[in-house]
Amino acid sequence: MYGINCYEEQDFEEWATPSDAVNEFARNTGAENQDREWLLTSYDSWVKNPYYTGAPGRHPEGDYYDDEDEGDLSSDALIACPIIADEDIPF
Repeated sequence: MYGINCYEEQDFEEWATPSDAVNEFARNTGAENQDREWLLTSYDSWVKNPYYTGAPGRHPEGDYYDDEDEGDLSSDALIACPIIADEDIPF
C-alpha cells in the first residue's frame, strides 16, 4: 500500500461543524480584540465577540433610521425610484 488514509487511523467521534468553526474563531479572535463588539468571520458573517464588555451597539450591517426620520415617509432621506417604461428596458 503506497498511500495511508489518515481518516482510517483516527477515531473521530464527532466532526466539527461550520458553527463550531465560527464559535472557535469568535473565542480566539475575540480574546485578542476585546474592544470590538462584532467580528467578521471567513464565512462572511458577523458574530458577537464573547469577550466584549462595552456598551451594546447596533449590528454592523443593520438598517437603521435616524431618530428624526423614523416613520416619516415624506422625509428628504428617502430616494424616489424613477419610473421606467417597458420600451426603455433593453431585454
